Amino acid sequence: MVVFLGLAIALVGSNLFLLYRSVHAGAELASLRKLAQLQVGLDAPALSGSDLFGHPKSIIPGAGGTDALIFVFSPSCTVCNVNWPNWVTLLHDSGLSFQKVFVDLTDEVDESYANKYGIANSDILTRINGRTAIRYALRVTPETIVVGRDRKIRGVWTGALHEKDLTAITKLLRRN
Repeated sequence: MVVFLGLAIALVGSNLFLLYRSVHAGAELASLRKLAQLQVGLDAPALSGSDLFGHPKSIIPGAGGTDALIFVFSPSCTVCNVNWPNWVTLLHDSGLSFQKVFVDLTDEVDESYANKYGIANSDILTRINGRTAIRYALRVTPETIVVGRDRKIRGVWTGALHEKDLTAITKLLRRN
């Protein structure tokens, strides 16, 4: 009977300990998730990866006194392909001047794809390094990021853009 009581106490104690750890682990995960999101108002770090030809390339969004628009995509992403007309609207029809940066998360972009969408003469990064992926919380496509000329993140849109998103992005780019 004493052995049974001792085992029961040990079992209850270990369950309480596991419950305690679980609650604290949940809180830690929540704080890590918040850190893993790109936050409006934070400094925009440099983007590093390779250009279309495999050469190392680093881009500083917002440098040179102009706003930047970062387009995160994948050539095989269906939503990205649906989103291209919206991006084209921002690129050509807005009448605004800004730094254009295209980031391919899958390393699938090539010259023919870049020519098809009229971005061959723009800054294109592929083979993104791990540090850039972590700093920008790059996990999904499509994503559209506005960086001000002060190098601060001004806005982040994930998924296909809608008319209200295009209006908000244009407004941010016109602000200065």
